[in-house]
Amino acid sequence: MKKFLLLPLICVFLFSCTSYHVTKVDSDLTYRVVPATLNLLQKSYPSKDYGTVVELDCAKGESESCQIVFLQLDKIAGKTGIEYKLVQTPLVSESGNELTETEICVVGYVPVKSPSIAGFNEINNYPDALIPKNNFSLKYKKSQSLFYTVYVPRDTMEGRYTCTLDLYENDVFAYSIPVTVNVYKTTLPVTPFLKTRFNEHDRYDRDFYDEQLTKEDILEQDIYYMERFRINTVCEQVSWENVFYRNENGVLQANWEILDSQIEERMAYGINIFDVPLDVDYDILEPENEALRKEYEEQLVLINQHLVEKDWTDLFYWYNFDEPTNKKIPKFIEITEWGKKFAPDVKSLTTLGWATPRKFRKLSGIVDVWVPHIDQYEKKFFPSRQAQGDRIWIYTCMQTFYTHYPDSWKIDTYGTCHRSLGWWLYKYNIEGYLYWAISCWWYSNPWEDAETFDFANGDGSLLYPPLERKGWPYNSMRLHTQRDGFEDYDFLKMLEIASKVEGVYTTEELEEIQEILSVEEVIPWKGAYTKDDSLMVNLHKRILELLDKSL
Repeated sequence: MKKFLLLPLICVFLFSCTSYHVTKVDSDLTYRVVPATLNLLQKSYPSKDYGTVVELDCAKGESESCQIVFLQLDKIAGKTGIEYKLVQTPLVSESGNELTETEICVVGYVPVKSPSIAGFNEINNYPDALIPKNNFSLKYKKSQSLFYTVYVPRDTMEGRYTCTLDLYENDVFAYSIPVTVNVYKTTLPVTPFLKTRFNEHDRYDRDFYDEQLTKEDILEQDIYYMERFRINTVCEQVSWENVFYRNENGVLQANWEILDSQIEERMAYGINIFDVPLDVDYDILEPENEALRKEYEEQLVLINQHLVEKDWTDLFYWYNFDEPTNKKIPKFIEITEWGKKFAPDVKSLTTLGWATPRKFRKLSGIVDVWVPHIDQYEKKFFPSRQAQGDRIWIYTCMQTFYTHYPDSWKIDTYGTCHRSLGWWLYKYNIEGYLYWAISCWWYSNPWEDAETFDFANGDGSLLYPPLERKGWPYNSMRLHTQRDGFEDYDFLKMLEIASKVEGVYTTEELEEIQEILSVEEVIPWKGAYTKDDSLMVNLHKRILELLDKSL
């Protein structure tokens, strides 16, 4: 019933994709190299405006990706089941150094049955899942994308690295695709400027797995997500067990040794926020919960004291209530003030969504970290809270389903939507980004239906359950393009800092830098983003060139 109520909205907000077309190609078996953000249906093929050479520009510590789109126009070959394979030769610089951390994935196309309102308005299979393999097949007049990613370790020597990607048909060499990776002197910092908090749900749900991974395996993956994607999924991956104990006199005490070592280990990988693990509900102040409340009060005192001693008060957040409703705000204020009595230096964090309309202003002086949904960000109120010392984050979810704000999740829209998110966060001086789930598969199997949340194709599902029913989940194209946006956020911060150093840049370069830092080309206004894939690639390259000049 609720979908029928949305029909008027659909008529207002739908727009169609103008980039789907088939153009004349060079041969029966051809290819184009296109940006990672180009969202291309299999009935479509990129024009000759795109080239046939892979060229990626990378800082040290950065990952970069592109797509190689193949098309078979030989009708017989498209029906005979030819097996194709893409094999990389060593990626080597002029001085003999090698880059070895590369990945080739076959793009999987997932079904969109209910088109997003602010999307391409077409029922079809959309490119998104990245299957880690290099062999594939081609059907007649149907394109197939392969996703190529290079990661540049921080100890890599700068320079020009080259190799070829060799295509084989049934193990017979067909042709080579030239590859160049330009590694710059600039180094992406281990710890991001942007704080992130990505929740998990069904990543190892038994419906999708025949075997369960250990906590150690999951932690290894979480560190990988921080190193390669600049996202923090380990907020709860430290052990608070056995921290608190009572001595012989019944006094609560704490042993921080194991916990501190875990925190320091994760910080070394770039993790920059953790949760205070005391989960309370709206009834915590009721008389029947007095014993639990007293226990929490004692623990909060010890936590606050330890975080102040370690200078970690900016690392830990108390996040207990998601989108408090207007009716719940008085109780939310009462509970938060209770917590602050015992842990005044621990920051309170809360999200603000549709359930919390204009009354969120009453939380001024109560909330330390505001996390409004992106379309509820107010350009006067939230900067005024920052001026008072508060932190401002943003989150996105299906609430953007009828808008053209950049977000993490819409599968059936322009890929620049996801990369632009980092630029949006920079433009409005946002300090953190929260996302509610990376692997929420309980609503639908993402391989069978992209609508993983109501009205939201891809929401809560940046990963895919592996087809082998074991091992790591598959990444998505959206996760990669969001990564590029978060890396861009850090580079913009670095460029902003470099531009304030006297004598580094010419007057003309400073004017160019200010234009880049205005982000007008990428985010022309609050509720819009660029659809130009090449613009974002070119801006990224120019920022690296300018940063290199400051070194």
